[in-house]
Amino acid sequence: MSTSGAALPSAAVALAGLGGLGAATVATGLAAGTLVHEGGAPWAAGLAASAAGLAVAGVTTLVRARPLAPRGTSAALAVSAGTWWLVGTPTVPGAGGGAVAPSAADAALVALLLLGALGTALAHRQGRRPAPLHAAPRGPAAGLAAWATAAALVAGLTTPGLAATWAGQHAVPHGGHGAGDTGTPSSPGLPSLPDGDPGTPSGHGH
Repeated sequence: MSTSGAALPSAAVALAGLGGLGAATVATGLAAGTLVHEGGAPWAAGLAASAAGLAVAGVTTLVRARPLAPRGTSAALAVSAGTWWLVGTPTVPGAGGGAVAPSAADAALVALLLLGALGTALAHRQGRRPAPLHAAPRGPAAGLAAWATAAALVAGLTTPGLAATWAGQHAVPHGGHGAGDTGTPSSPGLPSLPDGDPGTPSGHGH
């Protein structure tokens, strides 16, 4: 892909592609969290499959510089966001039964899905709109700035969302490897997991 201002895809393409990759990352963390609960395997499989699909769609969008099947993709992302917010939160194993407040990971996943849907729709609209005859070409700096803004927005949602999952909460901190670790994270804020109790996840099964 060329780095010239005229060839650099729009920020909408960046939102579509990077939003899908961010959602895939958080969904993977959620999938790992469901495995520590009885009956969580089907949810883990579904989340892992969704994460794989999101990752493929995100990479494809970035490589092609345009969304794949934009109308269907945008609708699927929006429906997935609503479904997870309304159905996933109260039913995933580990929630303790009944409706629970969505966690930061849930909110991040939904926000990233909606961001991907918005970026896909905008990129599709821009692709169908004819360029003005006398429009000044966009410089490389403007294109790179737009991509940097989109990347920062996605990272700002993905990082805390992944950290709020069960996997993120029990990850070994940087510098904690090879220092006599016995399997328990060295961070004082992460208690060890007692037998038979996977801890209290943020939201549900994370």
